[in-house]
Amino acid sequence: MRSLDNNHIDTQVLPLRPGTLLLRSPHVIEHLPEPLKRWDKIYVPEPDPAEFPDYGPDDLTLISLYIDMNVLSVDERTVIANSQAPRLVKTLESHGFTVIPVRHRHRRLFSGGFHCFTLDTVRDGSGPQDYLS
Repeated sequence: MRSLDNNHIDTQVLPLRPGTLLLRSPHVIEHLPEPLKRWDKIYVPEPDPAEFPDYGPDDLTLISLYIDMNVLSVDERTVIANSQAPRLVKTLESHGFTVIPVRHRHRRLFSGGFHCFTLDTVRDGSGPQDYLS
């Protein structure tokens, strides 16, 4: 997968629920496995640098401005997203998601978003399911 400024996969593609992907751009599609190419796609709005803190020349920011697409799916309808990314919140809401906005100001400095700094989630349900066939 083409990485413009980092190797953080969650700033390229993120499954939101079975059948729906959050993508950085249409260019990502050509690198997806065939079954994922059929899923619905939501594209992240172009990040606005004004939505991020200014850092000095000696501050190490390894993560791209697309870090806000690193949301956490709570269930098939609900996601936790950064309140500092209002255009992304509106995009997700326009696709039927309930967004729980949480402030995460220094996500580039901490090199991660909500999906990254959570442990694996055990969900109630009928067991493993195949979403790709």
